[in-house]
Amino acid sequence: MIKGLIFDMDGLILDTEKLYNKFTKKACADFGFDLSDEAALSLRSLSGENAKKRFFELFGEEFDYFKVRQHRIKLMYDYIERYGIETKPGAREFLCAAKDRGYKLSTATTSPYERTEKLLKSVGLFELFDAFACGDMVALSKPEPDIYLLAAKKLSLDTAECMGFEDSPNGIEAIIRAGVRPVMIPDLSEPDDELKDKLFALRTSLYDALDLL
Repeated sequence: MIKGLIFDMDGLILDTEKLYNKFTKKACADFGFDLSDEAALSLRSLSGENAKKRFFELFGEEFDYFKVRQHRIKLMYDYIERYGIETKPGAREFLCAAKDRGYKLSTATTSPYERTEKLLKSVGLFELFDAFACGDMVALSKPEPDIYLLAAKKLSLDTAECMGFEDSPNGIEAIIRAGVRPVMIPDLSEPDDELKDKLFALRTSLYDALDLL
């Protein structure tokens, strides 16, 4: 029986993945590196050492990951401070319905807690969550399962009692490795046939996922 629902944030609840891609490419360009659309998509849900490793694969070890990352964060935060942020279709409705039906809710985001709190409060969704598993709380980021294992623990549930929601392949891999039931709601790219076979459910939006509650 599913008792807990665990959510990625960027690209699933908040419409931020398009901004992440845009400003990652801009930050790279400002340091003289040309990041393709395909390469940018491969970075989704990666952080810390996994992201650093991927950038080194793309550009070599002369790539200054931390300087480029800090520049990207500033560019993106400046944009959000000026223009605000939008939720993904159905996000508010799904979270409220899940809460009303007695599910425990947690995040499983690679974003640090401070950013998670700030962004979710800005769209009035922070108080709906019972727990927060964030990127600065685990040693290894997605596609490793650590953040989903932590989320289940914070909800005082076994992973088999949880359903996880992600928009990216790296996130889905983390869900599967944790033993959580995987649901994918694609944002910028669709799953391939191999990944589809691993999913419990595939939906076009959180509106369409209401039947899972």
